[in-house]
Amino acid sequence: MKEKDVKSVRTAIKSFLEEDSKVLEIDYTGSALNASKYYHSVIFVNPLWFFIKMGVIGICYFLPAGELKNFLYRSLGMKIGKQVFISGGVMMDIGFPQLITIKDGTVLGQGVTIFAHESSITKIRLGRVTIGKRALIGIKSVIRSGVSIGDNAVVAMGSIVARDVKNNELVGGVPARKIRTLTKPL
Repeated sequence: MKEKDVKSVRTAIKSFLEEDSKVLEIDYTGSALNASKYYHSVIFVNPLWFFIKMGVIGICYFLPAGELKNFLYRSLGMKIGKQVFISGGVMMDIGFPQLITIKDGTVLGQGVTIFAHESSITKIRLGRVTIGKRALIGIKSVIRSGVSIGDNAVVAMGSIVARDVKNNELVGGVPARKIRTLTKPL
């Protein structure tokens, strides 16, 4: 891995964070590839800031729903609307919390996990996650990076959401699939 490669990837990530693109995928290859070393050299730029984010998200994991919790998430750059209910045990992405938007009146059930970045052996993926107004995300559901969930949408508990969910749609399963269109909020 060359130093200039790391710098160019960091520049690409910085540009992505400043624009409105939904997903950024960074491929990396090489015969001496060390995915962990590459990932940390690109993503783990400021250890102090990472530990602050980790501490705030860790505290929020145990806090009950309320304005204090929402305030703390906002302090990390997350966009949290009014009257958002985030249950205990919710795990937000530690690496890129600023890529998460949760709009007014949404409810996140216990144990929900939201990813804004992923890594594999040959790729790093960053993706904005947007959860619309008055959406309901069921207990223990997982939201993948780059996914948008529409207004008044419902994600059944235990679902893995890997694709966008439209407004007023009820989805469920692994992977989550459309069950039906809702005519009124649940």
